[in-house]
Amino acid sequence: MANALRCASVSTTSIPLTPRGHFRIDRFPQFVAYLNTLPRTDCALHGLNHAHRGPRMAVEFQEQSRATCSALLQEARRIFATAGLRHVQGFAPPAWNAPPSLCAALNEADFHFVTSARDLNTPVSERARTAMSGVHGASLIHPMWIRCAASDGPTSATVRRCPLVHFTTNFQATSTIERARAVIEAGGLLSIKAHIFKTGGGITMLDGLDAAYCDHLERIWRELHRRYGDALWWTSLAEVAGRCRATLS
Repeated sequence: MANALRCASVSTTSIPLTPRGHFRIDRFPQFVAYLNTLPRTDCALHGLNHAHRGPRMAVEFQEQSRATCSALLQEARRIFATAGLRHVQGFAPPAWNAPPSLCAALNEADFHFVTSARDLNTPVSERARTAMSGVHGASLIHPMWIRCAASDGPTSATVRRCPLVHFTTNFQATSTIERARAVIEAGGLLSIKAHIFKTGGGITMLDGLDAAYCDHLERIWRELHRRYGDALWWTSLAEVAGRCRATLS
């Protein structure tokens, strides 16, 4: 029994781990060169490690202080700079979680926009507010200014003027053409999300960018172009954020 317990102990602790920095993008210059040549493409930060100790492993930003968040952002930016990757001043929080300390750090570091809400279920309307993943109470279809609440309160979105623009993801592979049309008809921004891979780590992504998702998106874009033509603005989050921030000057 003692031997069995010792074996069990070894089996639970001897788990191979990826070496620190193994997937740093500056270790893959050919991939960086490929990204830099992609047309109509913006790259932005999506955390540093996408990991946190504890049960919410994928939620990188949780209880950290503003100083710690700033250090993580600075290191992520340094890696991008070392890699020579062209990127915009936007941030997509891992697992959508953007606590007040992170929002404050993003503001201090002069980030222009953040995408910290996803809502695929709330019916589309001009005044619809998010109630799914990440920030609650943000506009479902319009850009908004982010306000960081007190350190003991939740992050929220508001029309108060400040330099950090918030965008909500309101569409993915499981969404319908009717939802896309509803967003456009309401004068909103159709914000579509996809994971670049379909499966990984034993997980299959509903929004993984496989051939079926690509076909789905192509059908939707063709229908939107057929219906609305040049009235549509095919843009990017960085471009919209720039327009919003220009109103502050």
